[in-house]
Amino acid sequence: LEPFGQPRTADYFRSVGFVVVERPYGTRVYKEMFTIQDDNGQPFLEVRRNPASQLPEGIHLPEECHLRLTNYACYHDDAAQLLQEFIEHFGYTFNRITRVDICLDFEYFDYGDDPQSFLSRYLKHRYSKINQGNIHAHGADRWNGQEWNSLSWGAPSSDVGTKFYNKTMELFDPSSGSYKKPYIRYAWFRCGLIDDFVANTKLKDGEPYTPQIWRVEFSIRSSVKNWFVIELNGNAKAYQSIRNTLQSYMGRERLLTLFASLAQHYFHFKYFVEG
Repeated sequence: LEPFGQPRTADYFRSVGFVVVERPYGTRVYKEMFTIQDDNGQPFLEVRRNPASQLPEGIHLPEECHLRLTNYACYHDDAAQLLQEFIEHFGYTFNRITRVDICLDFEYFDYGDDPQSFLSRYLKHRYSKINQGNIHAHGADRWNGQEWNSLSWGAPSSDVGTKFYNKTMELFDPSSGSYKKPYIRYAWFRCGLIDDFVANTKLKDGEPYTPQIWRVEFSIRSSVKNWFVIELNGNAKAYQSIRNTLQSYMGRERLLTLFASLAQHYFHFKYFVEG
């Protein structure tokens, strides 16, 4: 919620020194939408405000708004802290988190298994996944065989959705919104996934090659304030609530703990045995 009687418009943020880029149209819910840039001229925060349907005849308070960190901002180690400070500094009242994507990127699994091979074996039903039975697959069917590059699990209404996909392929697809985003490649460079973040290559035996970086990603989309629910051990009637606050995402240690908890439930497979 914006401070009562103090609308946080695009002009307001310009008046306090920000560079603001307005979109000429809003969304289905909000009439206004604009992006605030950081000190480096990069898009930092997206603001959606001025609800189309306002009380008393409508359903939203006039002060309701939606703040979203841009993808670029989410690659900062202190992304959640920056959002928290922005909310406090400009007098917003925090209500709830609508959606958070938390992910881990890698070239191989910990025991050396190739993600592409694992994906192929899974789609041949060598394994069964615990929790989230709905599957959506994407790939290509060629004369020399099928090649899969992404899978997603979970219903749209689920609190948690799971994705497993080839991020390198997406990153260099001109039709993708991720096309050559330098901050992603720089994050890979910092983590040692690549040695050259400009060419996106890594050295092996002294020769450069382009590693295929895969991503496991969980989308948390809870409608409940400060909590989201996870399924337990494939039992449709067994659930556990996990905190869903900005503090839960502050710092790499908390992110890794939360990712590991989600992976235990939503990236959990067992060998399939017939009969």
